[in-house]
Parts: sequence; C-alpha cells; structure tokens
Amino acid sequence: MGGHDHPYSPAELELELPGFVPQRLSQGEILAPFLGASLLVALAVWLISGRCGARLSKINRLLMCWWAFTGLTHIVLEAPFLVTPDFFRKKNPNYFDETFKEYSKGDSRYAARDTAILALEVITIGLKGPASLLAVYAIAFRKSYSHILQFAVSLVQLYGCLFYFITAYLAGFNFWASPFYFWAYFIGANSSWVLMSLMIALAGRCRGLSKTDRLLMCWWVFTGLTHIIIEGPFVFAPGFFKKENPNYFDEVWKEYSKGDSRYVARDAATVTVEGITAVLEGPASLLAVYAIASRKSYSHILQVTVCLGQLYGCLVYFITAYLDGFNFWISPFYFWAYFIGANSFWVWIPTLIAMRSWKKICAMFQAEKVKKTK
Repeated sequence: MGGHDHPYSPAELELELPGFVPQRLSQGEILAPFLGASLLVALAVWLISGRCGARLSKINRLLMCWWAFTGLTHIVLEAPFLVTPDFFRKKNPNYFDETFKEYSKGDSRYAARDTAILALEVITIGLKGPASLLAVYAIAFRKSYSHILQFAVSLVQLYGCLFYFITAYLAGFNFWASPFYFWAYFIGANSSWVLMSLMIALAGRCRGLSKTDRLLMCWWVFTGLTHIIIEGPFVFAPGFFKKENPNYFDEVWKEYSKGDSRYVARDAATVTVEGITAVLEGPASLLAVYAIASRKSYSHILQVTVCLGQLYGCLVYFITAYLDGFNFWISPFYFWAYFIGANSFWVWIPTLIAMRSWKKICAMFQAEKVKKTK
C-alpha cells in the first residue's frame, strides 16, 4: 500500500493511525445489513402509519419513513463512532467499527478523528437525531409544531452539510482513496440529506406552484450551486494547475482547459467573467429559488436580470475567444463537448426564462394599467 498499512488518503495519515487494524468485513457485508435494516424500518413505519386512527396522507407517511430512517441512522449508526475514538485499532472490531473504516475510504477525516468532524457528529447525534424522531411523532399525531420542526431540522441538516463540504475543501479536499469512494461515499452518501432537506424546507412554500415554476427552481438551484461551488474555486485558486496535491476542483479545471486553455492560462477576460459569475450570478440564482417559492413580487425582474447577466457573460466569453484566435481546444471533441456543449445551457435556457419573465412583467403592467383606467 505504498509504504503505509491503511487504505486511506493522504498516506501521511499513518502518523495519526498508530496500530491500525485492517478491515475484516467486505463492502457488501457492511452495506447489506445497513440497507436491509433501513428498508425494514421504512416498511414498518409505512405499515404502522397506515393504521393510524387519524388518516395520514401518503406524503406524511413517506415523511415519517424519512425521519425515522434519518433519526435512527444518526443515533444508532453514528453514535458508536463518536464514543469509540480507537475504532481503527481494535483487535476485535464490531460492525460499527468496520462501517467507519469503510466510510473513511471516502473521507479519511473520520479515521483521523478530525475536530470539525467530531463537532459535526456531536450536533448530529445529540440534536438532529432525537429531533428527527420527534418529527415522526409530531406528524403521526398532527401536532401544531410538526411543520416548523421539520423545517428547522432540515435547515440544520443543510447547515451541517455545508459545514462538512466547506471544511473538506479548506483542509485540502483529498480525503478519498479513489474517485469511486469520492462519488459513492463523500458525495453519494451525503446527497440524500441535502436533497431531502431542501425539498422538505421548501415544501411548505411550494404548495400551489406550477410545474414550470418548480422546474425553474430546479434550474436556479443547479446554476447557482454550479457558479458558486464549481466556478468559485477557479477564481480564487490562481495556481491550480501547478499544485502538487490538487483537489477535485483543480482537476476539474485542468480537464475543462482541454476545451478552453484560457482557463489554465488565467486569461484576464475569462477570470473576470468567472468572478462576476461566482460572486454575483451564483447568489442571485439561489435568491431566485427563494423568490419563486415565496411568490415575491420581484421574482420575474430578478430572473430577467440574472438571465441577461448570464447571456452577456456568454457573449463576452465567445467573442473574446474568437478575437483571440479561436484555437483554445486540443481536439474537435473538446470544442463541441466543453467549449460549446457545456456553455450552451447558459445560452438557450436563460433566453427562454428571460422571454417568459418578460411576458409576465408586461402582463402585470398591462393589468395595472387596465385597473387604473376603471
């Protein structure tokens, strides 16, 4: 294993893992009981909730399944990690010790007992776990605090996920043994708490929204997070192409530079466009999600504004490429896949959204004009 007796990254962790005992259970032997137990919990809650005296909607029953799963996961699965600091060197490890040896392949901060991770788990186990189970009770018995409790726990979940990902980025973003573990564990295993928490937090505001508005919210979430999370690191990491220990975002921009080498060359126009995109358009896109969900009066003018900014940025991007020689890709594949393909979404989708919002604004002014003439 390259001079170290553990499977984690970075290799220097050997200094922090004295007496490491190799994992005995396979990935399948760890995941099968977890998935099986999770399905049994969800099935039990679903069946029991169907027999509740006060008939519950299918949505509420599904929410009960979710909160039971997340509460028990936080308490039953994560608590042993917190109270077993030496799990990685136990001669006779139990299932939970093996589980976190396996998960540490996707985030070695768990094996290293990183203080940020420990603080996060204390809050998760001590507060979010019990609150999640309380949400099951609140939904089942139609308590008045049911919705605000679910909203509050979802927001705390989102805050925890932000804290988790941001601290990983600031600490080097190199804690996974391979891309598989990055996507399966670091991203995949945590994505459900991001997506479900967002859906639950926004559910109360989204009742009655049209399918178009809900699709627009999905678009603005995607574009806002892409601008901030993917493009932001490029703006603030000028030496990404020469780092000896590159993180995921450094590798992303090395790859994208095959379709536009101005990125690796830190072309002034490109950095400026990306700076405006990450700092202004990203947050404005997320504000658009809130504006649509809350039916704010500025929703359409905000969407028009952001769309015009994106279209202007795309025009600058393509025109400067043409004026500078139009030869920044290493092959036709990268030209069409990256330079054209990856940017085309921010041309035609903003165009359609701007046209729709423009018509809505005109209709509102027309309605106001008719109202004044009466």
